[in-house]
Amino acid sequence: MIERNKIEAEVEKTLKSLDNISRAQANPFLFTRIRQKMMKEEAIWGKVAGYISRPAFAVVTICFVVLINAWILFNENNEDVMDGPAQQQQALSEVSEQYNLAISSAFYDYENP
Repeated sequence: MIERNKIEAEVEKTLKSLDNISRAQANPFLFTRIRQKMMKEEAIWGKVAGYISRPAFAVVTICFVVLINAWILFNENNEDVMDGPAQQQQALSEVSEQYNLAISSAFYDYENP
């Protein structure tokens, strides 16, 4: 019974301590801090844009593109370039052999499929 009285006293004491509690207040500078953080993130993108807009970056990028184009141009296989009708005919015959197109189409009726 004594323990029950102690428990009830503790419960009563706890409930009385809750009577004086008020709603939590936010820091008055919280909105300012959040806004500053958002502006800081935008500043990162501003730095990236500033770096890309530098003339040195533009020159390096243009040189890189020109070098890649030159490499592709000079490493192109010149055997694929067909100048005359003989080479074109040879290429057509190679394709027809590869895909078994040597079969005559004389047996196919184009008007009545």
